[in-house]
Amino acid sequence: MTVAVPWSCETELPGEARSASRARAFVTEALRSHELDHLVDDIGLATSELATNAVLHARTRFTVIVSAFEETVFLEVLDRSPVNPTVGTARTSDANGRGIGVVQAVSRDWGVIAREPDGKSVWAAFDVTPGPRG
Repeated sequence: MTVAVPWSCETELPGEARSASRARAFVTEALRSHELDHLVDDIGLATSELATNAVLHARTRFTVIVSAFEETVFLEVLDRSPVNPTVGTARTSDANGRGIGVVQAVSRDWGVIAREPDGKSVWAAFDVTPGPRG
C-alpha cells in the first residue's frame, strides 16, 4: 500500500493533562480520514505517549503533526523544552518511565531533532503497510 497523495495535519495543544487524549483523537481522525484505520492503534498509542511526555516533562504547549507520503506515516510532537527524552527502565510497580520504550516498540523508527532557538521534535515513523516489527 502506498499513500496516493502526500498529506499533513497539525494541531497545537496546551500543556495540560487532557491534551494527551485530544492529541490521540486528532491523530485518529486524521488517519481514518485518509483510510489508514489499520494504523490507528499503534500511532494512537505513540501519540498518547509523546503527548504525555510533553505535558509531564516539557510543561509547554506542544504541536502534533501527522503526515504521510509514499509508504510511511510520520508522527511528530514538538515542544519547547530542550531536554531530550530517554528510553526508561521502569519497574513493574512504576507508574511512569515507559513512554519512549512504547514508542520504540510500536514504530519502525523514532528520534529527536533539536529545534532552534529552543525545543525539540520527537518523531516516530510507521510503515503504511503493516508488517513485522524489528
